[in-house]
Amino acid sequence: MSFDEHLNNFIKQREQFGTPSQQRQQKRNAYVVVDATDQSKAREAMAKEQELASKRAEFETKQHHDRIKGRCVLPDEAKALESTQTHARPARSRSYCLYPATEKRSQTKKVQQLALILNK
Repeated sequence: MSFDEHLNNFIKQREQFGTPSQQRQQKRNAYVVVDATDQSKAREAMAKEQELASKRAEFETKQHHDRIKGRCVLPDEAKALESTQTHARPARSRSYCLYPATEKRSQTKKVQQLALILNK
């Protein structure tokens, strides 16, 4: 077998089967479509929400802010805070007594009883 015959056989085989490097490239280039998993869908949703949040934050930082009790709030948040704010009642001096009038009566009775005892 001469070199020409050997070379011709090699060329025929390569044409029939393709070179190993071509087969490898075909396998590499072959893109397999796989359905999205729940995890990949969640990842995409979180990435989208993060983008929206960053755009929203950028927009909100450029808006006018009011300062309420040391916090910077947007005007609509300030209105909401004012509408939900309740007027606080002053604290009682003796929070443990529910009925201060009855307590005073009982104290006056005790004083009267002591006065009677001392006068005897």
